[in-house]
Amino acid sequence: MSTPEKIFVSIYCEVKDNSFSDEMRNTLATGDEIFEFLMKDSQICLDKNGEPMSGDCNLWYLGCNNGFGQIRYNQKEWLWKSGESSFDIVSDFLSNLYNDNVINREQFEKLMDKIDEGRFIGDMVDIKNFLLARKEGRPFVPLKQIIEDNMEVKRRTNHS
Repeated sequence: MSTPEKIFVSIYCEVKDNSFSDEMRNTLATGDEIFEFLMKDSQICLDKNGEPMSGDCNLWYLGCNNGFGQIRYNQKEWLWKSGESSFDIVSDFLSNLYNDNVINREQFEKLMDKIDEGRFIGDMVDIKNFLLARKEGRPFVPLKQIIEDNMEVKRRTNHS
């Protein structure tokens, strides 16, 4: 049985208190290792007791962080400045990995499902609220939607 090929990869983004893992920064990794890293709990979200909450995968922070970030894979590079993170960037990176047979179809589809979930969450500050809503079995409403709804109510009241 052959050993899976390791490729050069660097995956990093700025998150509060430098809490995003350096595990995949400037390293050689297999597709399985990259997949596991992206799906792995970041342990950045803390509950009311200060304990890490489960479910906040690394992939979400790449797509909706408020700081800068970078993804490098062989000769390809995706960089973003503060406020410019995007799940489109992460999706493009994953498509490159899949098209180059670094990750398999099942891994690609699972990661794309996580991207869809991340797009639904929308913003890094809402990850904790999303996890709490899921744990408590209640619907999740993104903070952006709450703000927009409140503004609409104010507009209506001011025009009455």
